[in-house]
Amino acid sequence: GGIIFYHSEAGFDVYEPDGSVKKCHYLEVSKFDLGEISWCSRKSGDDYCNITTLTSVGAGRINTFKIIKSTHRRGTITKENCAALACHSYSTATTKAGDWFLPSKDELNLLYKNLRNVVLIGCTGSETWLWSSSTNSKDVWVQKFIDGKTDFSKYSKNNVRAVRAF
Repeated sequence: GGIIFYHSEAGFDVYEPDGSVKKCHYLEVSKFDLGEISWCSRKSGDDYCNITTLTSVGAGRINTFKIIKSTHRRGTITKENCAALACHSYSTATTKAGDWFLPSKDELNLLYKNLRNVVLIGCTGSETWLWSSSTNSKDVWVQKFIDGKTDFSKYSKNNVRAVRAF
């Protein structure tokens, strides 16, 4: 369904929404950019959903679930206004919605290190910043795929790539 960008012989723990932990050995990225999407739903006057999520490899799945299930003070989330829901809703001929997630900071950095040029070719926006699912309750970790620069943001639209662990 995508392109493998990370392999670990020893495996890594993936934190599931039900509280269980699954051992995985691969990370795969969607072949296509999902577009430029807001990180979280927007409506003037209030702030985005304020949650703290994890940064480690294996945390993107639980982060995505936490973002989708959090209180969204800026209205209803959709695939068009919430990067996490766009990833969670993604499917291919061989995978189903729910298999994919918005990568954590460390997963996004592995994607940058191992598959940067492939991702850049598919970026649909004028900028090459990609969202992660990692937050510090105020802002979201983003990474620029032109040069690897990292920053915190929350109030823009950035490119989104769905990731899957298996």
